[in-house]
Amino acid sequence: MTATYEGRIQGASQVNVNVAISGTQPKRDSAIFSGTSNKPPKSDKEGKITHAYFIDSKGNPTQRIKVGDSVRIRVKTVNMIKEDIQYIVWEKDTIDALDDRIFTSPKMKIIDDISDTPALIITQEKYNKGIDANWNYIGDSDKDQQQYYIEIIPLNTKAKSVNFGIDDEDKRTKVDNVRSTAMVKKTEVQENTNEEEGKCPRCNKDITSDDLKTIFLNATPDKLKIVADTYNKYMKELKMNTCWNKAHFFAQAMVEGGKSLNLKEGEGFNYSAEALPDNFTAFSLTGKRYGPPNQLAYKYGRSKQNSFKADKKMIANIAYSNRKELGNLGGDDGWNFRGRGLIQITGREIYTFCKPYTLKYENTDVLSSPDLVGEKISLGVSTSMIFFMWKKNKNGTALNQLTLGTKDVKGKICPFIGNNVDIKNAAEKKITTNYDEKQKCFDETTPIVFKIDQCLLNENKKDEPAKDSKVIIKFGVNADKAVVSEKSLNILKDVGEQTKNYLITVTSTARDPYNQARIMYDNIVKNGMTKHRNTYKPPGQRVLDAYESAKNKGKDKNGIIKEMEDKIKEIGPSKVSRHCGDPKVVNVFDVTQEMSNPKDFKKTITSRISNVLDENGCYHLEIIQ
Repeated sequence: MTATYEGRIQGASQVNVNVAISGTQPKRDSAIFSGTSNKPPKSDKEGKITHAYFIDSKGNPTQRIKVGDSVRIRVKTVNMIKEDIQYIVWEKDTIDALDDRIFTSPKMKIIDDISDTPALIITQEKYNKGIDANWNYIGDSDKDQQQYYIEIIPLNTKAKSVNFGIDDEDKRTKVDNVRSTAMVKKTEVQENTNEEEGKCPRCNKDITSDDLKTIFLNATPDKLKIVADTYNKYMKELKMNTCWNKAHFFAQAMVEGGKSLNLKEGEGFNYSAEALPDNFTAFSLTGKRYGPPNQLAYKYGRSKQNSFKADKKMIANIAYSNRKELGNLGGDDGWNFRGRGLIQITGREIYTFCKPYTLKYENTDVLSSPDLVGEKISLGVSTSMIFFMWKKNKNGTALNQLTLGTKDVKGKICPFIGNNVDIKNAAEKKITTNYDEKQKCFDETTPIVFKIDQCLLNENKKDEPAKDSKVIIKFGVNADKAVVSEKSLNILKDVGEQTKNYLITVTSTARDPYNQARIMYDNIVKNGMTKHRNTYKPPGQRVLDAYESAKNKGKDKNGIIKEMEDKIKEIGPSKVSRHCGDPKVVNVFDVTQEMSNPKDFKKTITSRISNVLDENGCYHLEIIQ
């Protein structure tokens, strides 16, 4: 994700807006304000964040907005170009001093001393996060108007996190719970132009060469146009017409096809003998990847035995020809149906599946002429799109459906497309993996281009009740719907029906070590250490010790979370929290106690599942799969 240059928006683009800026100083009562930090002033050479404030759609500072308005955050920095930051919009709570998190941005890169973030729409859903659950009883004014301030978090630098507007009401931005006229008109236009009621207007929108240029930085205009035109032509028929489909598809393609979109004639197979077992089990003495090379590796991979010339065709056939899960029948199938196209489709079965489509689209039989997939860009695109429709999980759900709503590229998408392969430098040292690069592209680039956080499709579908149930199950910002099984959802619906709890909100699901550390940190700040000392077992106590140790060293939020994360990894994530275990074995998630009949819910579900804990205003549920 890349922050934009300061200035007015030109056209519809939300990235790389480059406009000259005014050098005038803000007035005393302007919406521009500096941050609050307890740290001593930084030297001129150190990176620092000096200002952050809301701007409207015209690029003007604003301290008054409405629900439905589109705003950006303007960030001013010193010595931080090319550094990564993240921002959080907080609602200042005037009753209980526990401020509400309204929005957390993805990672973004500073590209100028004055940068604007991509647009943020203040939706009703975001606004509702700032309304206290018991406002009706205590008269909380958050229902009608809220006050927002901004936290800017530097990532991977020594610069400190800074809050802008936290201590001064006059410097906070007021948000009114009244739908803006602009938003009402925009919605009316969208509703009139949507082909299906409730459909996100961006899902069916054609992608452009400019969209793709942000992803494939080194590709020629001609290639970008062919890719865009091909995707647009077939996306509805191949069911790749959602914001999520586009973001996932091109994150995979960027790594598999490269930033230049130079399609390979096929998977290379120019491996050294030592590299072969890292990629294919057939060349490993142990029969597993990363074992020592066997005789086949030395015979066909680059080695002294063959004057350092690899036999690519033999390597392909040994690696793939007898792979029944690929549909290969032996012989030269490994070589003939090697990886090609934008995402390297591999195996006789997928080429067979593609054949009727490519005959229809381009009068081309890719089963008899598979090399064309690696030679013709339009075929490389369409066959890769077909793959997303063809590939299914064990429950029969296609990959194009599995992409909806998930940001876990490494865990949920990559395993269906290929192995996790090491990426090495010229010295043959591992520097990263292709899974990591795909996750990075998805985290930083494609979701911004295709605006998945604004996609209405997931928002519309996630709250729909099942046809046979009155219970609505919502998923909070820290919850991943994809890891909650059908079995667990059915139990929630049954218990909800029995106890007349027709709205159940899942607040947290499976976590990696970083998110476990982050959530523990946030809960300590919110509820105090004593409560957590009474919650966690000895492994968790050691993580709490790491928190206190890092805090005593004077580390900031990011530094403390990093030490907690390292301690979790050292101990073993699943020993610290069941949230870090395998959800396929035990589904672990939290539901908020803010429901109609929480006591009845707890009593009833306790008899249905393996474990229930009452903690932090939630019911912690564990359901054996």
